[in-house]
Amino acid sequence: MQIILDESHCLRNPKTNAAIAVAVLDHKYPKAKFVYSSATVAESAKGLGYLSRLNLWGPETAYPFGFKQFVSVIEDM
Repeated sequence: MQIILDESHCLRNPKTNAAIAVAVLDHKYPKAKFVYSSATVAESAKGLGYLSRLNLWGPETAYPFGFKQFVSVIEDM
């Protein structure tokens, strides 16, 4: 299964209905492939939290302690 998310930048706020719906899909279909599509630039690393399926942070990545570690390192660059 592949889930394509257009205008995915709208998911930056985890309290929106869209973000909640995607979180449900993420949990319900753990093996699904997600495609994030957005022409909107990320203003800061903190706004990338919705991109969890890219495996930029977490076990077996450069940022094994999670999203907060990822943000801390990226913002210090």
